[in-house]
Amino acid sequence: MITFSIDTFPLSNNILESNDYSSKVIYSAVCDTLFKYSLSKKEIVKNACDYYEYTNNRKNLIIKIRDDLYFFNGNKVTAADYCNTFKEILSSNTHIGIIFKNFFSNVQLLDEMTFQLNNKTKNTESYKILSIYSTACVKGKYTSGPYYINELKDNYILLERNEFYRKKMCNESAKELKFILTDGLKDYNLFIKNKVQITNNTLCDVNKIDKYNYIREDNYIFLNLVFSFKLMNKDFKKMRNEIRSIINRDKILHLLKYKHNANYSFIVNDNCSKYLSKKVDDKKIDKLNSKKSLTLGYNNFYPNKEIAIEIKRQLEEAGFKINLVENTFNVKIVLNHLEYISSDAMINGSYFSLLLQKSPVYKMIFKLYNKTHNDYLLHIINKKILKLNFKIPILKMNSYYLKKDIYRRFNYIELNFEEL
Repeated sequence: MITFSIDTFPLSNNILESNDYSSKVIYSAVCDTLFKYSLSKKEIVKNACDYYEYTNNRKNLIIKIRDDLYFFNGNKVTAADYCNTFKEILSSNTHIGIIFKNFFSNVQLLDEMTFQLNNKTKNTESYKILSIYSTACVKGKYTSGPYYINELKDNYILLERNEFYRKKMCNESAKELKFILTDGLKDYNLFIKNKVQITNNTLCDVNKIDKYNYIREDNYIFLNLVFSFKLMNKDFKKMRNEIRSIINRDKILHLLKYKHNANYSFIVNDNCSKYLSKKVDDKKIDKLNSKKSLTLGYNNFYPNKEIAIEIKRQLEEAGFKINLVENTFNVKIVLNHLEYISSDAMINGSYFSLLLQKSPVYKMIFKLYNKTHNDYLLHIINKKILKLNFKIPILKMNSYYLKKDIYRRFNYIELNFEEL
């Protein structure tokens, strides 16, 4: 058995509905996606897919599945099972449903091993969406990945090996994977006592684990200030601009002692990098009443609280009255993994939906972008979102975890559970 520590459980027991980091880690072990990311090749490669091609002037994506796919109860996976899964995704308003419908409009069964997705955008890279764990084939409670969920308890989740998964690995992989719920530095204490073999991949106080062989993941995590819906109103735009100009990122970097490879050269994509790094001109800002009060919220994961205290100090020096609390907020410190700040997630988010309500021009641009996925249109959209300062990027950092040497090949970015 290999035991992992994790700080939260998936937000939903339904794989097709859940969209959070814990879901990615746990459900990636039970899902068999058509494509997957290869860390060695640095690209998306075939997985459960045997063959694919774009036909009819890129309007259709034809996919043939492998003939050695099995659910954990031993039943063979067919193209019809994938069709049923994709029909469920297309009919849903979940996170994956919204993304999926941006690329595909329908699915058709061609034969027992082959199906066709109607490609809305004529984009020949739409197949990459099928590497997301929540696009894997699910039939009721049955999954077809290397493991399946055997026990779901209040404080742990136990995965059992799928004995029918890829015959070659039946006797090679670990028989069980156990994910236990911990918080703070408890997982590192458990690691020291050899009660967990792989710790949670998160930000932690590196000073406390310096003497261990920790792994820094190059999977940038962004720390942002996020405003409540009330403060997203245009009446508060000057206040948002002032807060952005007040934040001193160098002092926050000093607080972290540069241990997390932290910096503030925010390159989400090249089009936005210069704007994100730009400081607002103080001369263009109308100063607020010195008694203006705000609630600054945070969740108590390192280093949110530490940074919240520093930001509170900076804002109060500038004349704000700040009430620092956990969870409730007007302005909140939020950590986001880079993968959840994808372009499509950004323009389908609540911030841009507010913009669409006010601007017919951006409604037209958004509609045109959904049809063409043109990079220049994306640049216009992102620049407008960033200019509104609904979300103020503070820092980007790397996460860390510990693992026993015998699991050297395991990597949280690639999440290849076949190698465990």
